[in-house]
Amino acid sequence: MKPLLLIACCIGTGFGLGWLLKPYEPEPHPVATTPTKSSRPVRKDRGDISLYSKAPDDIRSRLLQLNALPTARDRYRAAYAMIHSLSEEELKTWLDGNYNEIEGDLGGFLFNALVERLLVVDPEWVSNLALDKRFSHLTCSRILSAWAMHDPEASLAYIANNHRWNSQGYYFSEALVTIARNRPDFLQAQLDHLLSHGQISEHYLEQAFQILAAHNSDSFWQSQQDWPPKYGDAALKAFVANKFHQDFVGAIAWVKENELSGRANLVSFSQLLWKHPEIATDYLAHFDELPSSWQQDNYAWRRAIESLAKEDLPKALDFLSQNDFKNPEKVAESYTKLAEKYGSQIIESILENSNLNEESLNQALRQSYLQLAETQPTEASKFLAAIASEEVRLEAVAEWEPLQEKAKLPYLPNLPTSEWLATVSPVQLDDDFASQIAGLPSQEVSALIANYQSIQGEQKERLNKFFTDYSYHLPFELRATWLAESQNSSNASNHFNSLAQQWAAHSPLEAAAWFESLPPEKQDESTGQSILGQWRQMNEEEADAWAAKHLPASENPSSN
Repeated sequence: MKPLLLIACCIGTGFGLGWLLKPYEPEPHPVATTPTKSSRPVRKDRGDISLYSKAPDDIRSRLLQLNALPTARDRYRAAYAMIHSLSEEELKTWLDGNYNEIEGDLGGFLFNALVERLLVVDPEWVSNLALDKRFSHLTCSRILSAWAMHDPEASLAYIANNHRWNSQGYYFSEALVTIARNRPDFLQAQLDHLLSHGQISEHYLEQAFQILAAHNSDSFWQSQQDWPPKYGDAALKAFVANKFHQDFVGAIAWVKENELSGRANLVSFSQLLWKHPEIATDYLAHFDELPSSWQQDNYAWRRAIESLAKEDLPKALDFLSQNDFKNPEKVAESYTKLAEKYGSQIIESILENSNLNEESLNQALRQSYLQLAETQPTEASKFLAAIASEEVRLEAVAEWEPLQEKAKLPYLPNLPTSEWLATVSPVQLDDDFASQIAGLPSQEVSALIANYQSIQGEQKERLNKFFTDYSYHLPFELRATWLAESQNSSNASNHFNSLAQQWAAHSPLEAAAWFESLPPEKQDESTGQSILGQWRQMNEEEADAWAAKHLPASENPSSN
């Protein structure tokens, strides 16, 4: 039972674990539903067990019986008990046939429960299935990490001997990180064998290297000398990063002693400060001692100031005013970030900072004003009043006016209407608008497409320009509709090919259906090849069969 519980926690199903200890009993009365505040339509089958078309008949029959139970809790518990009553063969048949038909809350639950059970009885089979069937990135990583947690020896042997590193190495890297965190000495001892063939990209080893270097830096440094040269750079970066975390001053001396100051990318201080904000004081205090090329990481510098300010704002402001960082724009940006949290407390420091020239001083005050104008207008007015130049003050106010107009406008409604799209302000056609569209459910995307098609004139031109600028953020179906209406534009071919490649990577069947629906003159070679190339990576047989039917023989690489 212990391995089962451990793997269940790793997979994160969150269901059924407490029910294993007591027999299933239906609840005597239904649970009242809570009214939803959303205006979106509610699925009628929410809370029901999904019925899969490929599920064995006897399992479908049992699922139908489960759906007759009075509450969702009853259905969950009964489904969990049913899965634990199935044989290994039944579990494999069900999961193998339905990996891509999971939908709804309980569909996902059943999927996780099936994976959980099979990880106990045959982890290699379910890992192969996940990679062959291309489960989601998150699911593949969880499956391999759960196996690595339960049985690091077997999982590491699977990883070491796997041929998929070139195409799916990022899944294995998560498992290596799991082993590094839980069995660092074991992984350290196995690295010589794991890396001996040199087929693993060093990119996939960075995080595991960092954990091992932090666990035992001396052993790690000694071991890396025997690895293939291609891993030397990643190992050195992990070793040096740990040195800066443990002893910042000593690390500077070590870098100089080993003549590594010229390696501009040796340490990512922005990442190091994100993981270990406690080194912010040392980073700022010894900033001038760092090699000049290492001082160009603006994100690290700003992150250090913000981390220090959380602990001691006056000390952070002293660093900004007393140290010559040779970059007044960088200092101004740091003040702007501090203004979001500390408001007018920083104005005096800005005005008295001799490191700021007139331009950067105005930049700090102006940008701080714009940051706070919407949410903290009283504080914002203090920054505006501190600007000595009337011209700069007027420019700041003028810059805020369109932002203020946008702040007052409504956001994209749940079910957008033609009328709303026809009157949307140009200032709303930005990143936020694109993000809202990207997150729409398929039903609302369909409504949006119909409304877009009904709009004409100048507003249609504005929307088309917006779609051109943000095409990669749009749902595939909406991009296809937009391309159909703007197919005469100069760069339409590039957009068609890009859409085909990305859509096929997500779902080759959907991309192929779209391609087939295009007019014959639009079914060009490059678009078809984009779909075929992605599809063949997933299933060569299916892809080639489609190509033989819908692409000329000259386009199909398998026909040669």
